[in-house]
Amino acid sequence: MTRQHSFVPAFFLALLLCAAFIFCRQGSCSADETPAASGESGSSKFKIPFFDGIKIQTTNCQPKLTNANHVIRDLNRLTGSDLKDWDTMIIQTIDLVLWKDLSKYFKADFAIAGSTGSLISSSTGFQQTPFDVAIRMRQRYTAVELWSNLYYYPLTTDYKDQYASGRIIEPFIAAGIGYTFFRSEAAFKFRKGGYFYDRAQSNWNSSEWGYKMMTGFNVNLGNIAPQMNRWVVTVSAFQIWNRLKGNAKLHLTDELKIGGRSIHADITARQRMDIDLSGPYFSIAVGRYF
Repeated sequence: MTRQHSFVPAFFLALLLCAAFIFCRQGSCSADETPAASGESGSSKFKIPFFDGIKIQTTNCQPKLTNANHVIRDLNRLTGSDLKDWDTMIIQTIDLVLWKDLSKYFKADFAIAGSTGSLISSSTGFQQTPFDVAIRMRQRYTAVELWSNLYYYPLTTDYKDQYASGRIIEPFIAAGIGYTFFRSEAAFKFRKGGYFYDRAQSNWNSSEWGYKMMTGFNVNLGNIAPQMNRWVVTVSAFQIWNRLKGNAKLHLTDELKIGGRSIHADITARQRMDIDLSGPYFSIAVGRYF
């Protein structure tokens, strides 16, 4: 039995460091320049209209696939198998964030987040009986999320090249609204030698609005080392409310074979879907002003 995690946190830490040098050219500045003036001299030629900076962010994600877990546990109880479920599945997402300075107290951003998870498990049902059968399960989900967030900095924050807070740490609170596109795929294969084979499968697509409350802080690297001017690290903790519900069509007799002969039958059932992305999240981002 195996469980596959789509992303490894260590991979993302390395990716964040690489992205810092791939996406933006680091500007040069001398140690005796003021933050605003050095920011002007270190401006990057790479720009995106309307936005003032770009971040690469990684976020933890632990989706609650409630009904998927119920199906797996019901099958385990019925057959005496030991298929794994989603309860301990933790995934890291990779996010692209573009931000806009509104004033020395407010910023806004637009983020595109993507995550995917895959769960593969094998077991034997009806063990020590004439009806023992090999069971192999594969489930996968893919989510794409679009978020827009508004940040408030009570102690002020850097504002373009017009104002420098002079602080290394800039705390903030924020609220956001987003939209999630979700796809789920599931397949269960049952095999007993060359006598019996069947596959039950379902695919489901849905989308829904989500909401977010957030707190965290920016670290202005330029106030630590002048050569890192215009670079920022953002650490966030937030709560998301986002739940998708619906029904999927479960094909119970896909590729059914008995005694090596294909049986053409399409027996279906309705499967309830409940995907809960709500919960606490943590993220870290590396970014740079254009």
